[in-house]
Amino acid sequence: MYKERLAFCALSGTDIVDCGFKDHTTQPPVKWTVMGTNPTNYDISGGDKDALVYHLVNRDNDYEIITVSLRELRARACGNARAARRAARRSYVPVAEAEFDSSSSLLRWPNGRVLLKADEATLSEAMTAVQFDCVDASRQFSVFDEDYRITMQEYSSRVIMRRHESEGTDGALRAVKKWPRVQPYWRRVRRRICWRCYRQVDLSEPRFLVCSGCGDARYCSEECQRQDWPVHQHKCTA
Repeated sequence: MYKERLAFCALSGTDIVDCGFKDHTTQPPVKWTVMGTNPTNYDISGGDKDALVYHLVNRDNDYEIITVSLRELRARACGNARAARRAARRSYVPVAEAEFDSSSSLLRWPNGRVLLKADEATLSEAMTAVQFDCVDASRQFSVFDEDYRITMQEYSSRVIMRRHESEGTDGALRAVKKWPRVQPYWRRVRRRICWRCYRQVDLSEPRFLVCSGCGDARYCSEECQRQDWPVHQHKCTA
């Protein structure tokens, strides 16, 4: 049984279509079959595990059809009810570029997730609060210091916004709340964040490759550095 679930959870995309599993997160367990994907949403999301793209049909009741994300689908297949509930909360419907509403949203990420103006206001409020918390705790700097302002902008663009792209507003808010713990070590942390794919490793890991031209940009691999060069060459001081 374990090997079967492991093999099932290793599948994704069209490979998982027509596969079936027993959902033990419900009582009694339900037998589902992956009858297909939403091609448009799947293309937009780029395989994002939180995008609602998989259509499931109840094999015991052909009239029941639900749409779930890959993360929720795998949680259901493993019988992990808690993980399934968390995945359901993180799930979202990707927005196509042609359907983007600039009146209510500030930006659209490549995976189809959007940053609503209301969410941006929530994040700004949370960021302001933690900035002043850091100042009150250390008494060593002011939120109006240029170095601190630049540091916070870096953390926002490389961590908070990227967390929103991958996990939504809740994930971005969690990143905001971590700022007081990250701030004293930011100079070391930023050396372990890839400028292209935004992969991040712990401080115990070696620093990422650095651009020999500007000595600032960091990359987790030579491949990421090559792919980012068309963009970085316009900013590189070399």
